[in-house]
Amino acid sequence: MEGHEANYQYDPISASEEIRVLRLEPGAFAEPLIGSLAVQKIADDETSPPAYDCVSYCWGPQEQFTAFTCDGRSLRITVAVDEMLRYLRKPRKPRQLWIDASMCRRRLDQIDDANLKNSLYQPI
Repeated sequence: MEGHEANYQYDPISASEEIRVLRLEPGAFAEPLIGSLAVQKIADDETSPPAYDCVSYCWGPQEQFTAFTCDGRSLRITVAVDEMLRYLRKPRKPRQLWIDASMCRRRLDQIDDANLKNSLYQPI
């Protein structure tokens, strides 16, 4: 990470209506991670829903951290998330991800987590 980057500041969202989706820029495994977060409505358009992959995350200790460039600022993530993003990143095109982790969700935004997840994962 470059030392001059400011720390990432989340914009508030309505956790019952919106999510943050990470656009992970392409690159090789060893190249620096670069991304941006976009807020999307949970039910934008049922006939043409936004395209993103979901990743449920809770791996390893929450003690070792690193950072990557998100929207031109430094976003703190765990070493496990860093490694996961490197494996999920595509070499030639961006990838859209919703990650059930502190990157796309923030405790201050959360409502009753069980109710939110139930509303997101309705049976087909």
